[in-house]
Amino acid sequence: MTEMVIEVEKYPIVLNPQKYKLLGTDLVITNDITTVPIYRHATKIETFITYTCLRGCCKIYIGFNEYIIKPGMQVIISPGEIFQSIEISNDYLGMHLEMSQKFSGEILSLLKLRIAAPFMVSTKERHCILMQEEELNCIMEYYAILWKKLSTENNEFQRDILISFLLTMFYEIYNIYEKHNPACKNRKSRKEAIFLEFTGILNDSYKTERCLDYYASKLSVTPKHLSGVIKAVSGKTAGEWIDYFVVFEAKYLLVSTKKSIREIAGELHFSNQSFFGKYFKHHTGISPKEYRRNEIEAS
Repeated sequence: MTEMVIEVEKYPIVLNPQKYKLLGTDLVITNDITTVPIYRHATKIETFITYTCLRGCCKIYIGFNEYIIKPGMQVIISPGEIFQSIEISNDYLGMHLEMSQKFSGEILSLLKLRIAAPFMVSTKERHCILMQEEELNCIMEYYAILWKKLSTENNEFQRDILISFLLTMFYEIYNIYEKHNPACKNRKSRKEAIFLEFTGILNDSYKTERCLDYYASKLSVTPKHLSGVIKAVSGKTAGEWIDYFVVFEAKYLLVSTKKSIREIAGELHFSNQSFFGKYFKHHTGISPKEYRRNEIEAS
């Protein structure tokens, strides 16, 4: 396969002498990979990383798999994965975006819930893809916009604006990954099929059904089998996915609406406010009231 030759000069952001832009400790975007951790030794990543190679190459490990990253390739590494950078060529150029686990989780929570789980699975199944030129141009446009928005001063809505652009970028990346993986769509294993059926039912039912037995019966499998299959495909058990959907919906309602905690508990079909509070605190470490107050103070 002929290596893609990219006219780096047509992407001014790559040659910007400022090297990087920050949003506190939540996000960094850089055109100089030496400004972020290189991970020379195998490390369990605590951040969400995506980068695009434009010139040169690098050799990396994600988990136990070795990848040679060449021009035009997009890479995604999720929190919790084992990553190691083995070698980077002297002429390497590219764009690198890194987000804290909390910030990337916030973006993922805003994806349509039916898309969030397959997005995570898709990018874990195939960490690297070689993009077409128009796809590369699309992703580079997002880098340029994010860079510009991070350069804006005195904008009280900067964080919200960035989240909106990143959300759109995630949809674009997911679409590109899906287009590059059509064969997998057509030959999904039984486990993958169960996972996608599960997330579909979960998307429709998580507000009213939190019992694993309900989803197992819908899929005509035992609860133990369902949990094992979902764990094997996604890295989370079925119960963890149920909690993931419920907690993120609770967070959304607490921050984005003026509904009382009692009303939110009712909407999520908890028997009472006290039980909802204990459930929420068990999964987040703080009460619904504290979470709402913290988010309001931080905004």
